Amino acid sequence: MGRRVAATIVLVAFMSMLIVRIVVVTTGSPLLIGVAIVVVLTGAAVTGFIIAAQISAAYEVLIRRDRAFTVAASHELRTPITALRLSLEDLTLWQTTPPEVSDELNRAITELDRLSAAVTQLLEQHRDDQRAGGDPVDLTTLTESVVSRWRGTVEPARQVHFTGAAPAPVRTDAGSVRRVIAGQLAQFGEHGTGIVSIDVARVRQTIKIRVCDESSPRFSPGVIHGPATGKNVGDSLTLEEAASVAEALGGYLAVEDSPTTCISLTLPDSVAAVVL
Repeated sequence: MGRRVAATIVLVAFMSMLIVRIVVVTTGSPLLIGVAIVVVLTGAAVTGFIIAAQISAAYEVLIRRDRAFTVAASHELRTPITALRLSLEDLTLWQTTPPEVSDELNRAITELDRLSAAVTQLLEQHRDDQRAGGDPVDLTTLTESVVSRWRGTVEPARQVHFTGAAPAPVRTDAGSVRRVIAGQLAQFGEHGTGIVSIDVARVRQTIKIRVCDESSPRFSPGVIHGPATGKNVGDSLTLEEAASVAEALGGYLAVEDSPTTCISLTLPDSVAAVVL
């Protein structure tokens, strides 16, 4: 990509000088020279626009690949490690397992914990690098904009209440957060009942985006774990796909243990690193 851009710039510069030189040598007319300069500048501007468009398109491709990698790595690495650890722990508790074998299993679990910690550290470092390179996103404003669009899809008789007066700036990917929130709200459209309440609040070192309605609990409480498809390119996500994206952002999606249906998105609060 860089070589193509450099070659294009050199070619445009060479052609520009050649055109102006030909006009000066052959005509000497100030008017024609001025026209030639205008033509050259126009060509340079068009070339610059094309180069900028190519760079922007290439950058977007890299961003999409990076997001897909993060989602896949978070799920595909952590899930088998967790499953293997549980299996080894289970083996140590078997009455038929000899003591010497149990000791070896415990040493294997210790090494597996070291591997899990290394994977977590690498993924967190990757997310920190992403957040450090981006502009702060106000999750209160972002959530309100998603809710405003979603409000038009809900039956007119149902009320939608939004609460989030305080700004909640976080360095994260706005597009991914927007899709997760849309995935939350989708669970309270056709299947929900009563008033829908959405609030954004800072809870200790996290930002929590909570969506509830007045229906009886429709999901089992706990953290939602979704498959790592790496193909979430649209705005319409299932709850499991939204959970995978939330994990890639360093947070999680959970069903709260409450008298009514409540789904919350929790993201790390990086406000301390934000300079407003």
